[in-house]
Amino acid sequence: MKRRKLTRDYGWAGEQVVASELGQLPSEYSVLNRRIVQAPNGSRQEFDHIVVGPSGIFHIETKNWAGEMIFEKEAVQREEGRADVEDPFAQLYRQGYVLKDRLRELGVDAPVYGVLCMTHPKAVWKGKTAFPTMRTEGVVSYILKKQSKQPLRSAEIKKIVRAIREYSQSSK
Repeated sequence: MKRRKLTRDYGWAGEQVVASELGQLPSEYSVLNRRIVQAPNGSRQEFDHIVVGPSGIFHIETKNWAGEMIFEKEAVQREEGRADVEDPFAQLYRQGYVLKDRLRELGVDAPVYGVLCMTHPKAVWKGKTAFPTMRTEGVVSYILKKQSKQPLRSAEIKKIVRAIREYSQSSK
């Protein structure tokens, strides 16, 4: 029980670092931190960060892991003897599904991108992943450089943010 609380506190500290970094985005981007979003079918998914802006919708999974990680096709292998509760790529797939399903119900066609953000300075990773993986200091530039075929307009961004807020709650 005590280890689980320490792990949760450690993860929360990493999320705070990313939230602060995302605060540097221009005002046309909206950032929602620590949300539990409900899909139309009733399933729920926790998100560390959701960013909505002209270049699309980004859901960012934060990991404050130290040490070496080997990314495999659909899993992550950590140092020997370490067992983690959740595969971050499985989380990103589920998060993307919930967001796309919710947006589809609202008639919104917008690009949705999953990102894995590693916050610990001693994190080292190898291998290929289905999702972009980066350090904290790279996340803002990644979002700003992402090109969308049809950028979201201000009214669409507001509609999407309203819908996410309406169908979610804070995960505090």
